[in-house]
Amino acid sequence: MNEEEELKNAGVYLYNEGKYESALAKFLLTSQTDLGISMMYLGFCYTRLKQFDAAIIALESIHYELLTPSQYTQSKLSLGYLYTETEQLDKAHSLFESLSDYAPENSQIWALWGYVGQLQGSYDVAVRRYRKAINLDNGNANALNSLAYLYAMIDDISHLEEALGHARRAVSISPQNASYLDTLGWICLKLNKKSDALEYLQRALSLRENDPVIKEHLEAARHAVTKR
Repeated sequence: MNEEEELKNAGVYLYNEGKYESALAKFLLTSQTDLGISMMYLGFCYTRLKQFDAAIIALESIHYELLTPSQYTQSKLSLGYLYTETEQLDKAHSLFESLSDYAPENSQIWALWGYVGQLQGSYDVAVRRYRKAINLDNGNANALNSLAYLYAMIDDISHLEEALGHARRAVSISPQNASYLDTLGWICLKLNKKSDALEYLQRALSLRENDPVIKEHLEAARHAVTKR
């Protein structure tokens, strides 16, 4: 094994251990002519470190023919996520549209594409994509939570009971996720389940103490309880 391969293997190991800065240092020492796996992991490391501009440059530089199909899909998913986070929604839409043709059975694609539709204000489109994601994988907690949150956000009264089921399932899959607990608490509040709302929102805030949205929802729940 040559030095290049040793650096790459060390970088992958460190990345999988969650040591993203150390992993990044290893990949930066590899040859910049490796536009396959090393560039992919550079993009992943920058993403984890919230250095989104650098991550986009890295992932856009990949020669995707050098990757396996699963690596290709994961890299494109990451790039689409970055486009979404940096509000390049047209780019994100085009990427996910193409990727949905490449890997139509991938639930993550449809969930992330649904979020793009939601941000663009196309709520019916977002609902269809979230439903597609859930139909492909009913254990996709992100898709379950996203659909539940969207129904709550747009005050779709006819679907709030369905939203409650999705939110409960998301929390059962990931019980320490503050966003999922917030969604569940918010929906409980809309369904006048005040005690449940208070419990879930307090748990959410304990996990993310400075989140203004959770604070707002919790204050509304406390106000509702005191009005009994």
